[in-house]
Amino acid sequence: MLTTRQINILTYLLGKEEWVTSERVSSHFDLNRKTIQLEIKNISESLGNECIILINQHKGYLLEFLSDDTQNFIREEVTRYEGKNSLGTRPSAFVLYFLFLKSYVTMQMLADTFYMSKSAVSLELNTVKRWVGRYDGIEMEVSNKSGIMLHADEIRKRIYCAKFGTVNVFRSMPLISEVVDEYENYLNDVGQILIQAFTSYDYFVTGEEYHKNCRFIASCILRSRMGYIRQQEAMHYDNSPLTLTIASLVRERIGYELEKTELNDIQAMLEESSVLYVDNASYPEIENKLDFLEGEICSMLNIPKVTMFTYRDMVIQYIYKMYLRAKGGNVALNHYNEDIVSRYPLETYLIYRIFPSCFHMKVSKELSFMAVFLAAGLNSYRDSMSILLVSNQNMSIISQIEMIVYQNVTFNISELKILPVYIFKQNPNIRFSYDVLLTTDQEVLFIDKTIHVINCILTHKDTQKLNILFQKKLNQILDERKKKIREKYLVEEAVSQRQHKYPSLDQVINCSQDGTLNYHTIGNEKIYVGRISPSVKTKIKIYTLDSPVDFLNKKIRKIIFVQFHEGDEDVFDFFSFVSDIISQNL
Repeated sequence: MLTTRQINILTYLLGKEEWVTSERVSSHFDLNRKTIQLEIKNISESLGNECIILINQHKGYLLEFLSDDTQNFIREEVTRYEGKNSLGTRPSAFVLYFLFLKSYVTMQMLADTFYMSKSAVSLELNTVKRWVGRYDGIEMEVSNKSGIMLHADEIRKRIYCAKFGTVNVFRSMPLISEVVDEYENYLNDVGQILIQAFTSYDYFVTGEEYHKNCRFIASCILRSRMGYIRQQEAMHYDNSPLTLTIASLVRERIGYELEKTELNDIQAMLEESSVLYVDNASYPEIENKLDFLEGEICSMLNIPKVTMFTYRDMVIQYIYKMYLRAKGGNVALNHYNEDIVSRYPLETYLIYRIFPSCFHMKVSKELSFMAVFLAAGLNSYRDSMSILLVSNQNMSIISQIEMIVYQNVTFNISELKILPVYIFKQNPNIRFSYDVLLTTDQEVLFIDKTIHVINCILTHKDTQKLNILFQKKLNQILDERKKKIREKYLVEEAVSQRQHKYPSLDQVINCSQDGTLNYHTIGNEKIYVGRISPSVKTKIKIYTLDSPVDFLNKKIRKIIFVQFHEGDEDVFDFFSFVSDIISQNL
């Protein structure tokens, strides 16, 4: 039996049709090389002739052969884990168990049911309680007299079953095995039904939404047949042809007649789902609010008013879907939140700070997806480099070089300045204003030997060399910029709670919640707090506490506190360094 980690390693190697160095594998899984070596050894011993992994001291690893039976097994196992969430398997199993309970349960009963100690159960319940606190329409009651129970109406319970109801989680909770098998059969049947229906109507939701819809419909059927009744509603919708087709296929294939209220639920779920293709509908109110949002962002960054959201129609439709999900209490899961905060701390801050007031939406981790949309629009402002080309050549030669440079570089060019040699000779100090210096004329070397001489007619090989040169230079520039930011702004401080007791996180960083602060928990017992304001001094401070403080029922031992003075030096370089700091602490 392969572990989840071993399956992930095999899947990674399966996707590479070449040698992969041990450093790359280690870096990808954030594990040391010895652990990777041990896991690959265990894989080989477990699978025997079913799998051949070549090992070379210099080249690394190459998956030479993996039997069809093993590939089918891995495919099935990966499918079981579809729809991962931030809670993990054990607390997800607790949530799912509570959703199927019809009466109160005591701590002792939970301990006996899950074969855990009462203290271990208590830790899992704290995790479940934090999760419940993030959502509307669901409440966790903990009573010394009655016991523990989750309260929510049936539609909410079905929605949350769809969030957590992977086969893996179902098999991790104490339900009768026949019930779990029944659910897995429903899930497989519904998956085929949705593929057939979606294809017929050219309606393609994202893969994650597809799996969530499968789990929702399968949960509806299972819960109804187990006696969990969906309350009838007076309001009736005109169901779309797609919804009616799904209902017909469910009746034909599974033998279950979806009730009118369940049809309405499925239609609402489909309307809330993010689709791969933009519809032709117009949303003028959202478009106007998006214009306002872009203006606010540009003003805060002190850049000209531009269109920030590159894929504008897609963004507008996504916001519309967010409205529908918020209305139905079905906020999208975001298990990439930490990665997004780490990679795009500036964009995340701007969205969390401005978006809720512009669109009158509650803050949720789904907002991080908007930060990714924004990052595409701000990409032209980060990691830029200026180039000076000194040349006495014909205009056609110069234009060819300029075109090739723009087409082949992998970074943003803030400026490409072209000067004839005689002007450069008159003002050689101009070279200090540019990051990369190029010339087609060797005489320029007598002014500055560091200038790179290039051929007048650039071959493919010349272009490859230029790319290497540019990338190396860009890395040097970014390292130098980050080094200056580190030396100027970064302070690390050990905080003794024993000497000075701080009852809250805000007291540690000596800040009050004034609406400009963003809070994001990252990694284990760590939090990132950031803000941009014209009334603060730019700084980066890392607090390491000898005993934790509480924040939203979580224990925090390390705080990364970042503030940036609005209008200060390059905000993009600053937050690029902040991204590195957060990544190091994940």
